[in-house]
Amino acid sequence: MQNYTEITENTNLRASLPQILNNDKTALSNSSGIAWPTTPPPSDGRTCYRSDQKKLYMYADGGWKMIIDFAKTPLSVQDADAKYAAKSHNHDSAYARKAVDETFAKSVTITTNLTVGGIIYNTSDMKAKTDIRKITGALGKVKQLGGYTYKLKASGQASVGVLAQDVEAVDKRLVFKEEDKLAVNYNGLVAVLIEAVNELAQKVEKLEKGH
Repeated sequence: MQNYTEITENTNLRASLPQILNNDKTALSNSSGIAWPTTPPPSDGRTCYRSDQKKLYMYADGGWKMIIDFAKTPLSVQDADAKYAAKSHNHDSAYARKAVDETFAKSVTITTNLTVGGIIYNTSDMKAKTDIRKITGALGKVKQLGGYTYKLKASGQASVGVLAQDVEAVDKRLVFKEEDKLAVNYNGLVAVLIEAVNELAQKVEKLEKGH
């Protein structure tokens, strides 16, 4: 453990650097270990990491209060990368944890199945939008698309859907490119399908009136 050195106001900054470093080491060594720090006497707001317990404490109201139990804390970024490296997960932001509400400002890519026990809502309030226009020629766009059955190369899982390249040819706004692959905005595609049905309904009504 280092010894604390008092630095006077008139001490030259360059000359005081060794004392400052020495005091920093003292503060660090006094704030971690297998016993509670006693010098200087603890005051409210001081922290101490108990290496024997793997817990971080803060001194408040005359005693040490545990604030973090590292044995129960979520994985660090480095540990998570090491654990999930074989699954090609790349962690560069916060993790979602059970029973904790999280708001993410970044895109999230999931390379396997995702099951949600509740309802997924997408922000679609007209107050959040501008330049709103009706989709035109929707029926013609849908006629250029096809529905397919397929198996995913990565997992062999069978599924059904559209081909992103077909959708891109119809409307580039419905696809998102990540690295060398395309993803489809199925929510946006639903809007096109709705208008295609409306256009088809209008055609049917005209035919019925003609008879």
